[in-house]
Amino acid sequence: MHAIKWRRALAIGALAGVVVIVLMSVVAPLLGIDADLCAPVGAALGFTDHAALAGCIAQLVVGAIGALVYAAVFELVTHRATSWLGLLIGVGHACLAGLGVGFLFVWRQSLDGVSVPGGFMLFRGAWAGVVLIIAHVAYGTLIGAMYGPVRRRRRDRPLAWRESQS
Repeated sequence: MHAIKWRRALAIGALAGVVVIVLMSVVAPLLGIDADLCAPVGAALGFTDHAALAGCIAQLVVGAIGALVYAAVFELVTHRATSWLGLLIGVGHACLAGLGVGFLFVWRQSLDGVSVPGGFMLFRGAWAGVVLIIAHVAYGTLIGAMYGPVRRRRRDRPLAWRESQS
C-alpha cells in the first residue's frame, strides 16, 4: 500500500492557505470588498485580543489539513494530481467552505464587534461570496498543481465485474 505524501501535502496546504488569506484579507479590501475571515474566525474561537492573528493561524492549520484530504483524493480516487483536478475538487471545497462559514458562527452570535459573515459571506455582500469561491478554487488548483506525481499506480487494465458464486 502506497502512502500519501503527507509532508508535501501539509507544506503546500499551508502555502495555498497563505494565498487564500492574501486574496480574502488583502486583495479583496483593496477592491473595496469586505471578505476577511481571519478576524471573525479568531473571534469565534474566543480570542478578543489579536483575533485576526489567531484566525490566520487557524486558517493555515485548516489549509494544511485540507490538503491532506486533497492528497487522499489524488492518491486513492483519481490516481493523478493536476491543476484541473484540483480546480474541480476546489469547486466542491468552495461550496463546503461557503456553507461552513455560515455554520461556524452559530454558537457565538456576539463576536465582540466583529460582524458575522453569514453563509457564503453574503451578509457582507455578493462580492464577498464571489471572493470566497475564487479563493477556495485557487486553493484547490494550487494543491493539484503542486502535489506532483502520485505514489499509487493506476491499474493497467480496468477492473472487471464478476458475479459471486454462492
